[in-house]
Amino acid sequence: MLLFFYGLTIRRNERREWLAEWWLLAVFIYILVVNKGNQVHEYYQLPFIPAAAIIVGRAWAKLVSLADPGVVRVRRLALTVLILFGVSILILSGLRYASLLSGENDTSLTDFARQASSIIPQDEMVLDVDDGNPVTLYLLHRKGWILNCNSIASLAKIPNYVVLHRTEPHHYGCAEFSSMLQHADTLLMRGDHVLLRTKAGSLQR
Repeated sequence: MLLFFYGLTIRRNERREWLAEWWLLAVFIYILVVNKGNQVHEYYQLPFIPAAAIIVGRAWAKLVSLADPGVVRVRRLALTVLILFGVSILILSGLRYASLLSGENDTSLTDFARQASSIIPQDEMVLDVDDGNPVTLYLLHRKGWILNCNSIASLAKIPNYVVLHRTEPHHYGCAEFSSMLQHADTLLMRGDHVLLRTKAGSLQR
């Protein structure tokens, strides 16, 4: 990011050198238009990367040009700094990638979904009490709703099967969900996930 901000300050000599800036403007407008998707999913910001890479490359080129070839010490210092930057980026990226992989190795949700899908009839709708993440419904292979305390009032009736995430009680710790918790049977608990079966007639609105 430091190289990116430095690259933005470098003077452009030709109109075509403004390509990256126009690209960034387009990305900014895109983020405003597709606002919800950009809030939920990080990969929606991928269009930012090509323009940012151009600007970072501009910064690299400027730093190299600042090193006077006639002054060997200065040039060596500049090249050393550039190499350290490059190695640091590779190491930090590798650590980030390893962290992402360790998160993907958590099978608690997939194990829960496999057992829960064997319990829930194929034609039943499911309410996933969450913040909008569609992964649970996707793994259950069921249609339904992803709602929380702020949006539960939009349902005329709570469906027969409800999934709670115990690490996120703020999504269901409200009055709208109190009757559901009091009038429901626990069918499955695995890790941080709970499958409930609501009792007929208890949650009619």
